[in-house]
Amino acid sequence: MLTKTPKVSVLTPIYNTNPRHLRECVESILNQTFTDFEFLILNDSPDNIEIEKIVLEYAKHDKRVKYIKNEHNVGISRSRNRLLELAQGEYLAIFDHDDISLPTRLEQEVNILDNHPEIGAVSGFLRFFDCKKEGALHTCPENDFEIKCTMCDGCYFPHTASMLSKSVLDENSIKYEEYYTP
Repeated sequence: MLTKTPKVSVLTPIYNTNPRHLRECVESILNQTFTDFEFLILNDSPDNIEIEKIVLEYAKHDKRVKYIKNEHNVGISRSRNRLLELAQGEYLAIFDHDDISLPTRLEQEVNILDNHPEIGAVSGFLRFFDCKKEGALHTCPENDFEIKCTMCDGCYFPHTASMLSKSVLDENSIKYEEYYTP
């Protein structure tokens, strides 16, 4: 029996995540207007039974949620690489464990990538909450020239709001550098 490959793989490593933040994170993805995705959640704190129970409860009610657990803590970069290997989607939505997405995030990013095959990655603005910058809007350059200019002095591509074409990563052997894991 053939199974349908999802259009998007949402990749979320978790590590001793605050349970309230984890629930908000998961629900913001499950409530997306775009629904053709798999939601891979990898637990890098395997002894944390509380967050495991939370994710398994969501997985029991929504087949898009896939729970993976590392045997022991391996760090964020190695965990992200494992998620990249497991992802089945054409596009990869990077999503951190303590963030939330607006309901149309996936739909908007898929539309851009589908309608512009020359583009391999998109991202969006961020609004901060629960921190000193609460309410602050982090904007990003929006056109090719501005993006190239700003890349000279830093990265203005919010990682947790990005979606990438998996083929670009695969064709160029791009993965996370495990040496730089915090």
